[in-house]
Amino acid sequence: MTEVEESNEPSLLPEFYRPIAESLAGPHQLYSHFAGEELKALCSLAQTCRAFQYEAERIIFRDLLFEQQKSCPSELMDALQTRKAEYVEKITIMDSAINVQNRLKSARMRGRPMVYISYTTLPFDRMSRLRAIHISKIFLDKPTFIDRSLFQVLHEKLVENTLRSFSSSISLNSHELQFLLRQSNLTHLRLPSMADHPTLIPSPTFLPLLENLTIARGSIDHLLDLLKTRPVKCLVFEHIPNNFTMPNFPHRLEMIRLEIGLISPNKVIHFLEQRTRDCPNIQVLSFRLRLTLDSSASIKRNILSPLLHALEDFTHLQALHIYLFGCHISREIITDFFIDRTSSNTTLPRQLQTVLLVCKVKERNWSVELRREGGSDLSNGLEGTERWIICKTVDEYEWMHRWKNW
Repeated sequence: MTEVEESNEPSLLPEFYRPIAESLAGPHQLYSHFAGEELKALCSLAQTCRAFQYEAERIIFRDLLFEQQKSCPSELMDALQTRKAEYVEKITIMDSAINVQNRLKSARMRGRPMVYISYTTLPFDRMSRLRAIHISKIFLDKPTFIDRSLFQVLHEKLVENTLRSFSSSISLNSHELQFLLRQSNLTHLRLPSMADHPTLIPSPTFLPLLENLTIARGSIDHLLDLLKTRPVKCLVFEHIPNNFTMPNFPHRLEMIRLEIGLISPNKVIHFLEQRTRDCPNIQVLSFRLRLTLDSSASIKRNILSPLLHALEDFTHLQALHIYLFGCHISREIITDFFIDRTSSNTTLPRQLQTVLLVCKVKERNWSVELRREGGSDLSNGLEGTERWIICKTVDEYEWMHRWKNW
């Protein structure tokens, strides 16, 4: 019998063993959030055969969470010094506004030194599958104590062109963003602001493939420079920019999301009207709308009718997502309004396929999808609901994942 060279890869087809391993993981993906029984089950599975060892370890190590004020578990750091580092796909670092250095100094003064292993010592040079790094703040209004030497470590050690997504809730200067010059495959970026730098944005290796840009808060001027010079197709606002009505967005945009609710409906409508002129290729729109007027009639007359007029000129619009709050109107009334259109002069965009309406308040919590029925024209000849499919129980996140770049 001919000897077969032993392979380090699993010999079974993934379709056989992967669903079993995934079912043991449950809903949790972060290392620190695994329930004891789930982690124990995965560890037991890993001991059965090489195929299950591979899958169990991949699940355990693929999504790691580090809390800034806590020491990294020594057993985890030891494991990552082996091939297990290759399983890491996402790292999240949470800033809890606790000054670790002061804690360490205080402990030394009391004669009880603390052991603190920093996330800056992670073997980033071994993480060839790392696709996302997220830096989050628990308290946005408090100082940040993230160890900023992390960004120099990333610049020196992170595998080149491995990241696809980088998100930060803390402001970073141009020096700290230098590591992104070596991540040319990155497509998703979320930042509070972009520092002015004479060479960073003009550099051809700085995010040349960027498609999805999220403006978290703070100044947006230089982020807009990035928006205009990169192939960005999706723009997300998480705060109210000072120049909210700014004109001249790039024509290439296909999706705009306004994840802010502290602006008036009139400002939202005015913003949309401007985008019909400079962003004719928009396919997906998502925004929040305050319906705080005192009657359904005034809401329809003063908010919803002007809104539909503003949407008319988005000729390529396919999906519309509206998050309603301060909602003094029933699901039935607003659904009927979108179907019947109170103004006979108002037509929905001809390519519109779906409208998702979501309302989440104490006394009202509902969602409804109005879905275009196979190829029919919504703008002509509506009688009742015969050209609409109305779904009253909709998973908002499942709906979102139907659309690219969400």
